[in-house]
Amino acid sequence: MVNRTGTAINLTPIFITVGNAAVRRAGYADGSKATDGDSMYLPAPFLSDRAAVEDAHALIRMHGEEAGFAAAARAEQYRALGNHIYFARWRQIERLITYLAVEDVLDTVH
Repeated sequence: MVNRTGTAINLTPIFITVGNAAVRRAGYADGSKATDGDSMYLPAPFLSDRAAVEDAHALIRMHGEEAGFAAAARAEQYRALGNHIYFARWRQIERLITYLAVEDVLDTVH
């Protein structure tokens, strides 16, 4: 991940600390799955459309290291309003930002 000045940003510690409750419950709190023995395993987020990637990119561009917090805040706003569809969408965008922040290879590279 790169900020506006071209400096590399490692967002992994931020998102692991703040995290995603579902990811933590699944056993990925430290970036690894305790039961499978892999050194790094984080499930790829579900993307319903390209707009989710564009929204994640816009948040990263606007907020830099705070992009995950911004996505989480939007998700909480929608939860408070009772809009479960947009709540789920912004949680997925938060997961995508976390996934993009990991510097290790997470899956098979072809």
